[in-house]
Amino acid sequence: MKARTIKVGIMPYEKFKEYTMAIACGKHKPKGTEPKIWFGSIETMSQVLSSRNLELLKLIEKERPQSMKELAVTMELN
Repeated sequence: MKARTIKVGIMPYEKFKEYTMAIACGKHKPKGTEPKIWFGSIETMSQVLSSRNLELLKLIEKERPQSMKELAVTMELN
């Protein structure tokens, strides 16, 4: 599996809401260099990207389950 680098951003919820509304209203066009994944805090990011969750994401990428039920069965087999 080839490793990819993605950019993530940290922005408080209210600022993120303003940011997304500006995009939706056409007042801001995100540059290709701007993150596409945002977290409200570093703590939230670390919880989402925990070792257990990263293992789950790798399993989903590898097995490509078509449903949550299929994912659950796949998880039981691994």
